[in-house]
This record gives sequence, C-alpha cells and structure tokens, in this order.
Amino acid sequence: MLPASGKKKLVMKKCKGCQKEIDAKAKKCPHCQTDQRNWFMRHKVLTTLGGIIGFFILIGIIAVNGGDGNNNGSENGSTKDTVYAVKQVVPSGDVVWQIDEVKDRGTSLLAKDSRYPTIAKTKTSTGKFIQLTISIENRGKDLASITTPTLVDSQNREFTSSSDVSEWVPEGADLFLLSNLQPNLPKTFVVIYEVPAGTTGLKARVGVIHPQFIDLGI
Repeated sequence: MLPASGKKKLVMKKCKGCQKEIDAKAKKCPHCQTDQRNWFMRHKVLTTLGGIIGFFILIGIIAVNGGDGNNNGSENGSTKDTVYAVKQVVPSGDVVWQIDEVKDRGTSLLAKDSRYPTIAKTKTSTGKFIQLTISIENRGKDLASITTPTLVDSQNREFTSSSDVSEWVPEGADLFLLSNLQPNLPKTFVVIYEVPAGTTGLKARVGVIHPQFIDLGI
C-alpha cells in the first residue's frame, strides 16, 4: 500500500565514497560521483572473458583426469594402466600374452644346469635371476611383431634379458628369439632376467603397440 502522501517511499543507502544518503538504485553518487556498482558490474567484458576461460580450464581438467573407469592405478607411467596377474590372459592388439610361471633361480646359475654343462661355468650375481615361462598367440590375420618383455620394478627401473644367460634356459624349452609371430600358432618361451638385490614390485611389460603390465608377485 502506498503511504498517505500517495508517493512510494524511497529506499536509501550510504554512498561508498562520501557516506551521504543516496537512492539505493543510484549507479553514481550525485554528490561525489563515486561509482556504486560492484567490480563485476563495472567490468562486464572482463567478467565474461573470465567465465569463458574458466569453463575451458574446467573442461581440460576433466579430460585429463577422467581416465578410463576400467583401469586400475599403476606406478608405471603418467597414465593409469591395467595391471594383470600371472596366468591371466593379457590382450595386446592382435597378440595375447600369458605368463605361465615365475621362478626365482637365486643368485647362481650352475654350470651343470647349462645347455653346455661340459664347458659352461657357473654364473653368479650380486642380485638374483628371475625365470619366466611365457605363452603367446597371434590371433590376427597378419604377422605380428613381438619383442622380449621388459621387467619394471617399483622404482621404474627397467631390466631386459641378455644373451649370456640364455644357455640356462632349460633343455627343450624355446628361447624368446622371434621378432614376428605367425597367426594362430601359439608359442611358449622361457626367458631369464638378472635383477639387483632388493628389487621389489616387479612387473613384466608385454606387447609393442599396445603394451600391458603383468604383476609377477615378487
């Protein structure tokens, strides 16, 4: 209801500058000309640009951190990798891998266990020797390139097998020498690695184009 005078009551506020009473809707003080609007209203262009930039930054953060909900965390690399287990089938492109057995052969490879026991000499290490039995199959239609798996430990150190331990691959087992794998011809290989003492968290990285990690449990 309007006041008895018939005029709407004027709402007042204090000027931000001179503190005099002015109309609450005034954008500038009629006395000292101080702008009464807040920072955002005074800088509409900057406010709009800031909002747009903030939006794209948020989209970028979501894209980087969203990841794949099916992956488990891994300490190897900046991306999150699925970590498989021993005896689990591991797809990598057209090739499927499986580590059938992990064997700790200790600090010595004995001469009598060599493929050439009459001329071999026992090989020792300040670390230890790890033997893997690996099955692979190319399920594609074309030749598939493969390489010997690399071992990666909890410190992101990498270890590859060397030819000087290949003679201790058990007699009758195939050496991992192939660079191309024929389609639909499963193969099983044995490979030996030398790793430092105290090495922990070993994983085998398998595959070329789509590398995957297999936790060796040691």
